[in-house]
Amino acid sequence: MMAAAAMPATRDDPPRRPLRPVDWPVVVVPEILGAGQEEAVGEGADVGAGGGRPVVVGRGGAGQLGGADLGAEAGEVELLLLAEEPPLLLPRELLVHPLVLPLGQPARERPRPAPHPSGVFVGGGERSLVEMGEGERKRVLVVGGSGYLGQHLLSALAAGGGVDVAFTHHRETPPQALLHALPGLRAFRVDLRSGDGLHAVSESFGQPDVIVNCAAISVPRECETDPAAAMATNVPSSLVGWLLSFGNDSTLLIHLSTDQVYEGVKSFYKEEDETLPVNMYGKSKVAAEKFIIEQCSNYAILRSSIIYGPQTISPVAKSLPIQWMDSVLSQGQQVQFFNDEFRCPVYVKDMVDVVLSLTKSWLADGKAIQVLLNVGGPDRVSRLQMAETVADVRGYSHSIIKSVSASSVDRGVASPPDISMDITKLTQMLGIKPISFQDGVRATLAEEAST
Repeated sequence: MMAAAAMPATRDDPPRRPLRPVDWPVVVVPEILGAGQEEAVGEGADVGAGGGRPVVVGRGGAGQLGGADLGAEAGEVELLLLAEEPPLLLPRELLVHPLVLPLGQPARERPRPAPHPSGVFVGGGERSLVEMGEGERKRVLVVGGSGYLGQHLLSALAAGGGVDVAFTHHRETPPQALLHALPGLRAFRVDLRSGDGLHAVSESFGQPDVIVNCAAISVPRECETDPAAAMATNVPSSLVGWLLSFGNDSTLLIHLSTDQVYEGVKSFYKEEDETLPVNMYGKSKVAAEKFIIEQCSNYAILRSSIIYGPQTISPVAKSLPIQWMDSVLSQGQQVQFFNDEFRCPVYVKDMVDVVLSLTKSWLADGKAIQVLLNVGGPDRVSRLQMAETVADVRGYSHSIIKSVSASSVDRGVASPPDISMDITKLTQMLGIKPISFQDGVRATLAEEAST
């Protein structure tokens, strides 16, 4: 089960049996213990070592800790839990990014994606999934894993550990940079229109416990040009047919939809509002939602707004919104931005947290999940306001940003004017509060600079 947030132990707590940190994996986490809490880590532990970082130790037989697979061969703890009773109680936000100390080696920082800019644990985070299931290792399949969201999700799953992870790709070969950075992944070439390649997943990987479908033709103009291809790809008929062939209800399908299912004639759409898409992309996504709801026993449909954030391990070909705005504004030339189309852009790591939270819930108890959620950021912004935010963060002059109406440009496809979304259901159900657009822009540009 996922550990609940708790306050550090106090002097009134029952006395602890000393832990003997001999030959145990060691996890170093900054500022876990308050004053007077040294006894919580046990005899022999070097409390305050390494610049004031207390050392917390955990143990378990045969590489096990609280039922979690520690990866004993690597000598690293992926999950901070104690087998002792009473367990060491830790604030949830301090479990997001532990530092790992391999046995008998100096402390080093574990490779991982950059921390969530909010600095706190928000629903998903990077805590291990291993505590979610018992017995056989669980399997997660990311369909379209070579895409933008897919790669960020794979990075988080690999960092969390405890589950077997595979992904599908459409091109001849999977991204080699991705496989090199995340060597534990399994890659399968799959044609979602025909279903070719899915049998190989069954034979080699097995039935997934969770499928996350990130695959789509997501450029509205492309969908308008070839509506048949849009419907064949965006409505996951072959994927759902393959899922149903297992003959049980043991898999959760998490499907990425879009805010473009809404007509765009008002602000802050709710999930129960009527879907009246104005373009083929939105129509194909509405058809997909209806198909999944009719066919699947367990599903989570996520209506996503624009997803933005840092570049992926294997850079994607499409232009990323914040990076593009930064690039054009940095040239000092005047650029036009629409002032009358509104969205609620969502930071990619918030979107990943939503997927991980649903995954953990499913693996924890297997209770039926049938949910449709709006997933966006908290801010309703136009392209103009997005550009102004990038300019503010970078220090560019607003004089180079020209405000224009969307109707002044022929994009070859209809675009809904206001598809901002109400995310109350998301925050209430999963406890996830996406960061502000400005904070997301700062985090994106900071990570881009660091890489």
